[in-house]
Amino acid sequence: MSGAVNTWKQKAMGFKDGPQRLIKAAQADPPTPGSRVFPPNTPKKNEEWGFRVDSGHYNEQSKELNAVLQINNEATAKALVAYREKHKAHAKLATEKFNIAAEDIWAEYTRFVDSMADQAKDKLG
Repeated sequence: MSGAVNTWKQKAMGFKDGPQRLIKAAQADPPTPGSRVFPPNTPKKNEEWGFRVDSGHYNEQSKELNAVLQINNEATAKALVAYREKHKAHAKLATEKFNIAAEDIWAEYTRFVDSMADQAKDKLG
């Protein structure tokens, strides 16, 4: 199901607030692991993107936020619906760390998105 993953990757790379949303999630006070990072949580965006990135644990020492890629409930691509039905919506398709202190935040964001997409493709087949 690389088509849906490629669409997500394209949207994520075009989402100019992506790095800032990850930084904001890392700096949340109090921390809120499991909360939505992007896309915005609306039925339309959930259907369009097919996937969501949720925050995980933030490591203050390493300045890294763990994040998780999951399938949205509103996803309509057949392979995503089948995977979600088999593994539930909270199944982790990918996990990756995002370094909020990276010297080049866009290079870090690109690495982050590429890794998430590669892991999702591996799991979805």
